[in-house]
Amino acid sequence: TLNEFTIAYDEGKIIGVLEGSGGVADHVREIVRFCNKPTTGGVFFSSDPEKLVEQCLNGLRSCPRGFTSKRTLMLVTSSADSNTLC
Repeated sequence: TLNEFTIAYDEGKIIGVLEGSGGVADHVREIVRFCNKPTTGGVFFSSDPEKLVEQCLNGLRSCPRGFTSKRTLMLVTSSADSNTLC
């Protein structure tokens, strides 16, 4: 989870973090704040999965580059099966 997050962050992807799901997902906000590294993407946090997906989609829509093959979405949860790059 952490490795996929850092790659997506460095590549400027839209990232949704489901807070309260345990594991690394519950520490991503702290990691982003600690590293203080700019990104061309966006990181969205919510404990509500539906709200999180909506935030991510809005982030994609508002991106000047729009929906392109380089503009992917990653959702971070405590389950390794849920780390998905769309």
